Amino acid sequence: MGIEASVLMAAGSAVSTYGQFQAAKGVKRAARYNQQVAERNAKVAEQKAEIALFDATRNAVKFRKDFRGLNDASAMAMRKNNVAITGSALDVLLNNALNFEIDTQNSIRQAAFTASDFRESAVNERLRGRIAMYEARVTARAMKTAAVGKAFTSMASV
Repeated sequence: MGIEASVLMAAGSAVSTYGQFQAAKGVKRAARYNQQVAERNAKVAEQKAEIALFDATRNAVKFRKDFRGLNDASAMAMRKNNVAITGSALDVLLNNALNFEIDTQNSIRQAAFTASDFRESAVNERLRGRIAMYEARVTARAMKTAAVGKAFTSMASV
């Protein structure tokens, strides 16, 4: 085999190796992008968790105010009709207040569950991004190793 052929084989091997290294960089870039998307999704999920809790708290305050007005109106109607706020009438008002408080606490608890689901989603997104990056590093390393091995094999045959 002539020197020109050997030079061309060496050049071809170098170009092939360079191409494999560039492909490995591309794999890493794609994984980095996927990791950034996953991080963004995680932040959105965390924001949704905070919004769910905030909305539940805000609604509880509003409902408490509305309920207080309604319960006060009921008590006033009872007094206006000369119903003593004792015994059965008091039981009705207290039962209304108790049911209202139970409903409010259930709404807040449900918001906490929803927030927990969003936070779990955020953790899963971050893990998905990290796994994508890890897989890309492993793939890139394998591509580079294969490229170097192929280059040495090509050079050995020269």
